[in-house]
Amino acid sequence: MELTMAIGHLAHYVLTDQLTPLLIKTKPGARVIIISSAEHYEGSFADGSLFVERGEFNSIKAFSKTKLANVMHGIILAKKFKNTSVIPVSLHPGYVLPQVGFMVPTLFGAFFKTRWEAAQTVMQAAMAKDLQPGGYYDDCKLLQPNAEALNETIVNTFQKETTTVINKILKKK
Repeated sequence: MELTMAIGHLAHYVLTDQLTPLLIKTKPGARVIIISSAEHYEGSFADGSLFVERGEFNSIKAFSKTKLANVMHGIILAKKFKNTSVIPVSLHPGYVLPQVGFMVPTLFGAFFKTRWEAAQTVMQAAMAKDLQPGGYYDDCKLLQPNAEALNETIVNTFQKETTTVINKILKKK
């Protein structure tokens, strides 16, 4: 099992599943805020595999696929919670300026956000009243996610494979 996907997606999937009854009972409108990344645009499940196979591991590819999995999970949850007040969203907080002394903000400022700036989209997801369930947010704006996240065939295959792997790990039938 590929560790990036196991920790970055499967663990969150199981946790959200276990919390579902409590989320539904929470009034008004519990939130499921999934921290993804703009790197999800580089991810792909077109090869049909949820996990990166042995021998071809690439950490950037694994990260991108995991972040695409996060966005897909938000969309799946929106369908699951359709008739409830639970609002699932995924978001990209931004690339945060490292807190390392030798890195001068003026040099990297155009590419990185401060921690405060990065927190704004997270805070919006936690507090805004006009969120789209299953939506993907970046810089406090609703954006179109990776096209694969909107492809029902890919999402359904992804969901089935995720469930199969989780059930195998948890020894469910």
